[in-house]
Amino acid sequence: MQQSSAQLVQIPSIKSFSRSVSNFVVDTSIQIVVDVDFAHNFTGGFPTLVGFAQTFREDLISVTGFSNISEVQTGKVSADTTTSTVFLTLGPSSSSNLTLFNGKSTGEGYEFEVAQKLYTIRGVEAIGAWWGTRTFLQQVVLSIVNGSNPAMIPTGFGEDNPGWEIRGFMLDAGRHWFEIPFLADLCVYASFFKINEFHIHASDFFYDPSFLYGEDWRELYTGFRFQPSSDSPIFNLVPELNESWTQTQFSTLQTTCSNHGVTLIPEIDTPAHSLVITKWKPELMISGTPDLLNLSYPETIPTLKSIWDEILPWFTSSEISIGADEYSASLADDYITFVNEMDEYISGSSGKSIRIWGTSEPSTTESISTNVTIQHWWFPGGSIPVQLMDQGYSIINSDQVFLYLDGKFSDGGQFPWTLNITKMWSGAPDGEGWAPNIFSADDPTNNTSIENPLLRGSIMALWNDWGNNATTPLEVYYQLAQSLAVFAEKTWSGSGVRASALTQDEFQEVYPVLNAAAPGQNLNRATGLEDGSVAFSYDRISQFPLETSFESVGPPYTLSFSVKPPPTTNTSSTPLFLGLDSVLFLDSLSFKDPSTNLRYPLGVDLPPDVFTSLEIHATVNHTYALLNGSSSALYWTSNLDIWGEYMQTVNMSFAAPSYIIGLDGFEGELVNVNYDSIYIINTHALYDRGLKYPVYPKLVYESGYDRVFLGYCYAEKSEVPKITHQAYGLRALVNSGRPKLISPGYWENQIGRFHYQNEMHKHNEHNNHGSLSLHSDSDSEHDEHKERKNYVEFKITVNVHAFSKLNFIYTSALLLDDASTINYLRSKGLDSDNTLILSPGPYVDTKPQYLNNLTFTFPPNVLLRQSSPTRKSYHRNPLQINAEPTDVEKATSNDFANWMKWPKKIIDLPPDIKPWLDFTMGP
Repeated sequence: MQQSSAQLVQIPSIKSFSRSVSNFVVDTSIQIVVDVDFAHNFTGGFPTLVGFAQTFREDLISVTGFSNISEVQTGKVSADTTTSTVFLTLGPSSSSNLTLFNGKSTGEGYEFEVAQKLYTIRGVEAIGAWWGTRTFLQQVVLSIVNGSNPAMIPTGFGEDNPGWEIRGFMLDAGRHWFEIPFLADLCVYASFFKINEFHIHASDFFYDPSFLYGEDWRELYTGFRFQPSSDSPIFNLVPELNESWTQTQFSTLQTTCSNHGVTLIPEIDTPAHSLVITKWKPELMISGTPDLLNLSYPETIPTLKSIWDEILPWFTSSEISIGADEYSASLADDYITFVNEMDEYISGSSGKSIRIWGTSEPSTTESISTNVTIQHWWFPGGSIPVQLMDQGYSIINSDQVFLYLDGKFSDGGQFPWTLNITKMWSGAPDGEGWAPNIFSADDPTNNTSIENPLLRGSIMALWNDWGNNATTPLEVYYQLAQSLAVFAEKTWSGSGVRASALTQDEFQEVYPVLNAAAPGQNLNRATGLEDGSVAFSYDRISQFPLETSFESVGPPYTLSFSVKPPPTTNTSSTPLFLGLDSVLFLDSLSFKDPSTNLRYPLGVDLPPDVFTSLEIHATVNHTYALLNGSSSALYWTSNLDIWGEYMQTVNMSFAAPSYIIGLDGFEGELVNVNYDSIYIINTHALYDRGLKYPVYPKLVYESGYDRVFLGYCYAEKSEVPKITHQAYGLRALVNSGRPKLISPGYWENQIGRFHYQNEMHKHNEHNNHGSLSLHSDSDSEHDEHKERKNYVEFKITVNVHAFSKLNFIYTSALLLDDASTINYLRSKGLDSDNTLILSPGPYVDTKPQYLNNLTFTFPPNVLLRQSSPTRKSYHRNPLQINAEPTDVEKATSNDFANWMKWPKKIIDLPPDIKPWLDFTMGP
């Protein structure tokens, strides 16, 4: 992962950076100093500069592993300091243009000046300096990934600021319960990518019209998450006290978010979506439509004011949302009167402004006050934002085509599982990228300019339409993790505005590393162990409970054990394994989500007094069990009620319940207990605190499916048709899987970098395993390297489920058709469905980054034998895994010994099979 000398690549991209010739070294002596002149100034509801600095210090310890970084100091720093120092201050130079794209001022801008011993961050306000510390941390992480120990940051001068005021995400917490620690972790994670708002949709209900409009409407699930004091007149509004936050709990969340530069925007959705209120006071509803409040009823609006009176003092934000979407169009005048009255009341009682969801109410006599910010989400039944801005309304862009997700499942495939990266980079009119000024994918007249002063920014949304049993909290994070980073880049830098903005390829290269290293939280549930390590292993456990050092292990993982239930069933309800995020019971082999207390049975009852062996495998998309060595996977699932129209079965992903084995009362036997990741390469990888390499991204999400990334390879252009025809491409997958080309391809070596730019041929056939596409290079550039232009580059990925079943990995510089593969494997007594052949080997640089970064990759034939300073070649006969490396190989890979630690048995095809491709690269 090489960074351009003229640009610091990170998420979101930096506005500008001019590099000089040396580096700032991040070593154990580093100190953080806050300018004494600004140390304790409060601005904008955020911490002081010292407060931000203290959080920064904790994060720096996290990403470097330096436990002895000195406490934050206040004072001044001399330019000739001899100790590596990060100096936080305020007051950028007057020459800096640190304004939003619409020309409005912002406190979020900052400059950073990097000398050999002094890294100075000058924020417009303290929040600007805070974002500057995020830039610093990301540069430290990426320096470590590039092999620097200690980390080094190029010296020079940079300036940075967001393009828009609001860069937020919304989570539907009304239909799905979330505990405060999880929400706090989301804030911390989002902050690493300079997201500055967290909109919490805190009241709603589960929609099923057969219940809603019948006698049993009170049976529908509802949520109101703010728990008033027990003596409050609205105390009985809360349907489930154990699914609500006290003021103290919410204050803790608010403080955590604020300490990381994120503002919480609370929403109570009325006068529609109000079933939770009408359950409490049925007299307030419109007869026959229990989810709609009767705004003409004398007690309705006073009741709503009393709710806000109770909880408005909780919130430190200057704005709140009253929801106000999807009300009856026939009651437009009542609706508009309500919005305006609530705006005046909340502004007058608390000084706060309000937001509403965009709803086009057909009134000819009334209009909503332009003091109200409108959050656009839908064409055409909702608002038309360009028309509203022409009328003087401030707008937030939450258009569902680009920015909506739904927890786990989307009816009719309307929304993606995670924000569509291709759409975000090329889904706007004329193939341009999305940005907050883009509301429509196909009608440019419905979009506006980046300079529009009434466009405040954007908020992406994850809804939980299907309720608590659709997802665990961590599954919600899996959907948000990459989405937030994509969204952060586009809302900070826009599309086509700054030359420094990330390309899609740059984003996809750098994101997994930053995701793995994001400090202050552990939503990946990483263990700190090297990938492929066994977390723990016990031949026999003689006494219960047994406590381990791992509260939870995130997917992907493998848990294997043999259990003998007692002769009686009195312990079936006793947890067999317990963790922070999940519990596993013997009873029907049920997983439980501790946050919602919902159980998900596998439907398997193990025979008593007999050992049954189990392997539990998990990815971010599913969890399944293999019993007694069977290859038949049994999946944990949930059934979702989709709008009352049909039931949908979905897979569940559970973090490993790794903290306590066998609680008090378990009377059975457990043997051969192992937690490991032998089969799995973790996208939410473990970060190596030893300043070597973080685990590089290997579990990837392509074409709607999980796949394991294995590496890159090359083939001659002239063979493209043959490759396309032969078993749909390279023999890199089992069970009809297909390889996928990276686009645009590139390679790097001592000579230079070559980019393939022009599309030559594309062959798209999609199945559950992926797709194949082919691209070529441009014939117009780098003529001195014509020989290399004869090759196209492939990215090899494997269906994750197929990969998890593999027993052996074979390698060669061969392309084999299906018949040859099957015949050869059968001659060796191997199961062709569970054996993977990789072919051909990938290209690597003289510093073989894939060997350093990938715990599992192609075998030793990827190492280049360098016969002259300008000539490189592949091994004709790849090395055995236990072969002694040559001197050249030792020189080109500092990590050769790690091959011995690979978790799978890796063998080469014998030399009696002639290679299909054999070529030498070089001028």
